[in-house]
Amino acid sequence: MTARPDTSTPLPNETMPGGHGPRARPLTHAEGTEVLRYWLASLQLEEALAARPRARRTPASGPPLRLEAPSLGQEYFKLALDPALDAVLCQRRELHRALDAELAAFFESWLAMRYRRGEGDDREPSHLLAFPVVHLPRGELAGLLRYGLQLEFTDATGTPFRVPSRAQRRRKEFPPPPREVRLAAAERSARQAPFFIDTRLLHNQLGIERERIDELFAQLRRQPEIGERQMLAPICDLLESEVGRASDAPRATAAGPALFDRLTAAMSALLARSGRRARVYPVSIVLDAVRAKTTWHLQRELQALLEAKSGPSWDLDSCLGAYLTGRPGLPGRSVQRALLSAGGMSPSQEAAAERCWGSQLTAVQGPPGTGKTTLILQLAAEALVRQIDQLVDRGTMGDGVFVVTSANNRAVDNVVDPLNAVECGGLPLALRAGSQRVCQHLLAPQLARASAWLEHARAVSDRARAGAVRRLRSLQARPEPGGDAARAP
Repeated sequence: MTARPDTSTPLPNETMPGGHGPRARPLTHAEGTEVLRYWLASLQLEEALAARPRARRTPASGPPLRLEAPSLGQEYFKLALDPALDAVLCQRRELHRALDAELAAFFESWLAMRYRRGEGDDREPSHLLAFPVVHLPRGELAGLLRYGLQLEFTDATGTPFRVPSRAQRRRKEFPPPPREVRLAAAERSARQAPFFIDTRLLHNQLGIERERIDELFAQLRRQPEIGERQMLAPICDLLESEVGRASDAPRATAAGPALFDRLTAAMSALLARSGRRARVYPVSIVLDAVRAKTTWHLQRELQALLEAKSGPSWDLDSCLGAYLTGRPGLPGRSVQRALLSAGGMSPSQEAAAERCWGSQLTAVQGPPGTGKTTLILQLAAEALVRQIDQLVDRGTMGDGVFVVTSANNRAVDNVVDPLNAVECGGLPLALRAGSQRVCQHLLAPQLARASAWLEHARAVSDRARAGAVRRLRSLQARPEPGGDAARAP
């Protein structure tokens, strides 16, 4: 086995492609951060506008709350555009509302979704407020503006309702049913606009030209910080100028209810002028933001990058830095020494492995059956050998993580299963994570076996451990017959 190089070496005679015209100027760190900000805003906008619930009749009354088997169906509940709502949006106050039949049905639908999703993340966005509400011809409800809300159900004593776990539900242990809901504005950064604007509704139903919409966003971007009323005022101005009249009310300082009235009146006039069978109502609807769950973790990571407290939020020399700025690093090579099986690797697989270990980012492409899974297995073996190298060199095992992920469960299993088929005294070489069912049936037993193995290893004498380290050092110094790769594990 040959000693691995301490650093990756650039490949000779390999430079960035040239001869195809001048390359665009690489972006600066500040410009790359603006790209991140744009990504985050795009994700938030798409998810804020994704759901348009269908209108439902408000139930006059309903059965008692069913905590054991809640029913789906009520996707929203209504709130008036009044001073109480203005206090939530513009003064960051709480709004308390007793559960009526509509809100009770909404609670059951929300609870049923929480049961389906499993344990929730208290940091995720809770709900969205959409207003003013337009009833579209096909029965959908759309809000021109959407606003993040935190919503909490409480019982008669004011104690927050906690969703019972699966184990508690099996034991028929349920908390007291809620009697009230509390709403508050969701936290947002100072640079983040308070509202999401449904530009599809603005253009398709209200008839605002895209150039004017772009001008509105440019006007909003020129303000370093913008509050709720400061954003509502220019939106009202845009709609009223399209109608052909202007309000005499002060623009940025008008009270929230007055801005609500201006907004609703202008939208009503534009819908009437267009002749569309759509109608606007001076109400808002509160929607469960469960659909935002799909990219919430990505949004949280982007937000963390943008709000780094000390030092640059991301490294120019990282893969993300190369992608954001257009400064790709030179590829390199580092020796692949480990083999998981006796079959070895083809020259192309070996070259791809060496490129992978010597570069920050490597893409390997090929049709089915060309050995991509085999390559991943060999890379996993090398990752394990490199972890053990640190044990030999420094006396402590490396703590790096080798992650295999795919949109296809079978593709992951094709890597995990061969690794765990290797006999290592009961220690699984790979942990299979995934859905709640996968974690329950596969990951939990693997963790139990790993824990038992560690307990057994703890009882190994220092003398036996030192002997194992000496054998590992001898393997490091001795090349394999016919090659320079060590058999793993």
